[in-house]
Amino acid sequence: RELLERHQACPEAVIWADQYKTLEEMWQECPHPEWMLWSLEQLEYADDAKLRTFAACCARRLWPLLDDRRSRQAIEAAERVARGEIDRSELTGAWRAGKLAADEAPRRPGWDAAHAAAQTAASHTALSDGMVAAKSASKDALRAVAWYTKGGVTAEAEEEWQANELRRIIGSDITAVLQRAKRRMIVEEGRRRPA
Repeated sequence: RELLERHQACPEAVIWADQYKTLEEMWQECPHPEWMLWSLEQLEYADDAKLRTFAACCARRLWPLLDDRRSRQAIEAAERVARGEIDRSELTGAWRAGKLAADEAPRRPGWDAAHAAAQTAASHTALSDGMVAAKSASKDALRAVAWYTKGGVTAEAEEEWQANELRRIIGSDITAVLQRAKRRMIVEEGRRRPA
C-alpha cells in the first residue's frame, strides 16, 4: 500500500491492494491492465520489446475490424521492431500511416466507434515509446471491444485477457522489477528514520 500511495495511485487501486500482503500477489491478481502498466511505469520497467509486443497483441485481436491495410501494417511494423527485425526509427512512417487510416475511418462506409477505436489502437502500436504504445493500444482495444456489439467478447473478458497476456509477456522480469522496488523502499525508509 505504501508504494502505491507514494506514487499517488488512484484511491480505488490503493483500496484494492489492501487485500494482498506482497507486491507479487498484487501483480498476479490484478484484474486491470491499466493498473499493471501504471505500476510497471512507476517501477521504471523499460523493456521496449515486451511492452510493444503487448501493444501489438492487444491490437491484433481487433484484426477483423481493421479494414485499412495501413492499420495492419502499423501492427506488423511494431511486431517487427519488437523482434529486432527492423529499427525503431522505421516506426514513424508506420505510425503516421496508421494514424491517417484512423483519421479517415469516419469517412468510410460502415464506420462506427468500434472500428475507429480499433484503427486507433493499431496506430498506437507504432508509437516510438513502448510504454506509451502499450498503454494506448490497451486502452483503445478495450474501447473497441466495448463498442463492438457483434464481437461476442465483453469489455470485462477483454480486460481479463489483457491482464493475463501482460503477465505472460512480462514473465519473470517482474521478479527483478519488484525486488528492485523493495530494495528502494528499504533504502528510502532508512533515510527517513532519524539518526
